[in-house]
Amino acid sequence: MSHVFSSSRDEQAKLLDDSLQAVKVQAFQMKRCVDNERLLDGLKHCSTMLNELRTSSLTPKNYYELYLATFDALQYLIGALRAAHVTGRHHLADLYELVQYAGNIVPRLYLMITIGSAYMSLAGPPSADGAHGSDSDEAIPVREVMMDMLEMTRGVQHPTRGLFLRYYLSQMTKDYLPLDGIDGPEGNLDDSTHFILTNFVEMNKLWVRLQHQGLSRDKERREAERRDLRTLVGSNLLRLASLTGVPRVTYESDILPRLLSQVVSCRDTLAQEYLMEALVQAFSDEWHLATVGQLMEAISGLGPKVSIKTIVIPLVDRISAYAARRREELEKAHAAEPEEQSDDSNDAASDAGLSVKSDAAPESIDAPSEKDQTRDTLPCGKPESVQSEAEDSNAGDILNEVTENENVDEVTAGVANASLDDAVSDNNNESDKDGSNIAPEKDAGSDVASEKDADSDIASENEAIDDVASENGANSDAASEVEIKAEAPRSELDGLASLFGSFWEHVSNLIEARPDLPLHDAVAICASMLRLSLACNPQPLEPVDSVLVF
Repeated sequence: MSHVFSSSRDEQAKLLDDSLQAVKVQAFQMKRCVDNERLLDGLKHCSTMLNELRTSSLTPKNYYELYLATFDALQYLIGALRAAHVTGRHHLADLYELVQYAGNIVPRLYLMITIGSAYMSLAGPPSADGAHGSDSDEAIPVREVMMDMLEMTRGVQHPTRGLFLRYYLSQMTKDYLPLDGIDGPEGNLDDSTHFILTNFVEMNKLWVRLQHQGLSRDKERREAERRDLRTLVGSNLLRLASLTGVPRVTYESDILPRLLSQVVSCRDTLAQEYLMEALVQAFSDEWHLATVGQLMEAISGLGPKVSIKTIVIPLVDRISAYAARRREELEKAHAAEPEEQSDDSNDAASDAGLSVKSDAAPESIDAPSEKDQTRDTLPCGKPESVQSEAEDSNAGDILNEVTENENVDEVTAGVANASLDDAVSDNNNESDKDGSNIAPEKDAGSDVASEKDADSDIASENEAIDDVASENGANSDAASEVEIKAEAPRSELDGLASLFGSFWEHVSNLIEARPDLPLHDAVAICASMLRLSLACNPQPLEPVDSVLVF
């Protein structure tokens, strides 16, 4: 193996130009064969082009430029492979086995990943109308292809070549990983998480091994190259966080323990520091809140040269921003509740007033007062003053008529009494008998009528009472629902207030477990915890006192 880092910049530039020129020529020949429907000849030119990636003379940064040129050329081949499979000219399963006879392992694995990812794309993802990538009813063995490519890539253990090979595997399969929970030949979500986690572990091992390549005097140069390549390893965390449908229980029990175990066990300062920062930024705030104990335990087990401050402070700042944002939303919801309750009470009062008026209306119809009867006889178009004057004039006329009638009755009373005395004395006995028989009948009829009227009044009053009670019950149910909704923001506000206590307990244990932590780093972490306390609940001073006392 040539010592890569000891070569000059001019030699590196010449080697890179020669490799890029060879890639350009072979890519042109491959495209011409594919356009003429000579796919097998195109695969031969593609294999020759991929031979340039076997070099060990380029630095990782220059190798990355060569990789990008090769990657762009391979994208043209993927469309031709799908078209050949759909038209029936070549089956991708046969081509997948055919390219395994390539002479060198690096071109062989790149071709296998290219054809395998094109084969996986035919099984999904589903389109908007529910159809999959292929119109045929063929069952694509996605799980088998995934696991085969994952195992075959173990054949390349060179740090630079193996790292870029696995990065290519991650790039080509990211859009075609199965996300269903049903077990079958097409795979499920557990297969996807296992695929990404395994690839992450192997890439991290290769990335750590890269520091031992070359001479010891070029250590700083190698560290700089490793920093440039760290995004290749961190991309797996982004793939893992972007998987839809992963439950939080699976993240807590399976995904996060494997990630933290790999980070802690690698014992590399650069890898531990970068991977923990990437893990904090990749996953959601809710998941960090649920797993803060595991995170702090893993941080306490990192190497002595790892900057704990650069890991803990971004985590605390993310939780602070989440708590402040959530508290503002809950306070707005809590402030809007009194307005809703007042609106509900006003609606209930108006409904109750309408019900009382509707209940009182039948009583006024059944038993109108004398004043209402006189008002009903008045013209509806006159004002009240005119109506009162009319009532006074009518009352005067009635009194005059009554006095005149009294004078006439006094004149005729004497004659009438003389003639009636004889008739009354003759018929006293008969009138007594007839009156005794008729009066009870009239009284009985009036009693029956009055009883019926009373029963009808009681029934109408009971109906009115039932209506009012039902309306009151509905209003009470609405009020109880409003109270239940009001309790939810209050309980979440109480949870945010208690968030600081649990978080501070883990952070304080971390600081105590790392006696080698510099004082200024510990002070910076405590300052971030003060910001978290103000974000959770700015009113009480006990959390601030606990940090200052510590």
